[in-house]
Amino acid sequence: ITSKSTPKELIESFPHSKLTPIATATTEPDYMSLHQLQWEINNNAESIASVLGDGQHGHLFLVVPEAEYLAVTDDIPCIPPMKPPMDPDHAANATAPQILEANCQNDNCQKIYELYHNANQAFRNQLIEAVPIVYIESLSHPMRGFSKVSPLAILSHLRDAFGKIQLADLIANEARMKAGWYPPMPIQQLFLQFEKGHQFLIASGEVVDERAIARIGYQIIEKTGLFELASREWRYKEEADKTMANFKITLL
Repeated sequence: ITSKSTPKELIESFPHSKLTPIATATTEPDYMSLHQLQWEINNNAESIASVLGDGQHGHLFLVVPEAEYLAVTDDIPCIPPMKPPMDPDHAANATAPQILEANCQNDNCQKIYELYHNANQAFRNQLIEAVPIVYIESLSHPMRGFSKVSPLAILSHLRDAFGKIQLADLIANEARMKAGWYPPMPIQQLFLQFEKGHQFLIASGEVVDERAIARIGYQIIEKTGLFELASREWRYKEEADKTMANFKITLL
C-alpha cells in the first residue's frame, strides 16, 4: 500500500495529472465536458490500488455514486476506513507475538486510511483546478473553503446543475455520428464513432433502433465509393437483418 504519497505526488502519478477544463468563466459546463471530466477522474481513481470495496477498482468509490460503484463490483460495497489510533491498546496479559500482530494490523490500517485521505484530497484539488470557481462556489464554506467538500459532492453538484442533455447537444451528437470517414483511417474508428453516438442517445433517454444507425453507416460508406461489393451486399439484405452487428460483418 502506498501510504506516503502526498496528494501532490498522487496527482503527478495519475494517468490524467491535469484534468481537461470543463468550462470557462463565460462558457458553462455541459454534458459532454462533464462526461469527459468524469471519465478522466474515474481513470485516476482506479489507478490507486486499494483493498477497500471489492479490491479491484482502486479508489473509484470516492468519485462515483454508490449505485454506480455497486454496479461494477457485483454489489460489494465500500465502507470508508475509520482513522485508527496512533498506538493500539493491548490487553494486560497480551503476549509479545500478540502485541506485534496488533501493531502490524494497526500500521496497515493507518496506511489504508492515509492513502484514502490523500486520494480524497488529490481528487478534490484536481476538480477545483479544472472547474471555474463560479460554478462550485456555492459548495464552499466561508472559513474552511472546500476542505470538507468531497470530490463526489462536487461532481454531483455539477451533474445536477449542468449535466442535462440539451437539444443543442443532441444536434451536435447527430453531426458527429454523420461525420465523414475515409481510408486510411481504420474502419474501427467509424464503428467507435457510432458506438459513442449511440451511448449518448441512450444517456439522453432516447430509444433508437440500431438499424437507423446502420443506415447512417451505409450512407457514409457509400460516399467513399470504395466499397461497391459490400454496399451491394448490404442493399440486398432484409430490413430486419440490417443491424449494426451485420453492418460490421459486411465491412470487415
